[in-house]
Amino acid sequence: MKTIIAPREAEALQHEIDTLKSETSDIDDRCLAAMDDLGAAESRVAELARALESAAGEVDAARAAEAAAAAEVRASIEEQQRLRETSAAGVPAAMLESYDTKRSQLAGIAVARLTGLSCGGCHLDISRSEADQLGKTAEDERECPNCSRWLVL
Repeated sequence: MKTIIAPREAEALQHEIDTLKSETSDIDDRCLAAMDDLGAAESRVAELARALESAAGEVDAARAAEAAAAAEVRASIEEQQRLRETSAAGVPAAMLESYDTKRSQLAGIAVARLTGLSCGGCHLDISRSEADQLGKTAEDERECPNCSRWLVL
């Protein structure tokens, strides 16, 4: 170091040294706090990595369950289609065409049950005289006056 000539210079240098020590201490404290935060963050990252692995396993299990359920549904649909084809074999072509037309127009439901005076398709009541008239009509001509679905008494 250089030689100090005046006491003021010595005082200024001592103040500078104290300031640097204080700043170094503050920096050390911030470094320790950052290292604590880093340790907590690394713990959280490890915890989240374990949770991610667990979630990935659950996703894989859910996908496998979905695939199994989809295969089961496809098999059920194929079985129902075979049953429909077997049942439809004895139905006249004109009636089957009319049925398919009604299904496409009426949200997939062409036939409904008449419960009391209420249509099971549109859930509207029909009058007593209309119900009596339906009882006298041939089975393949019974239609709901409100929604045109075929009615089963």
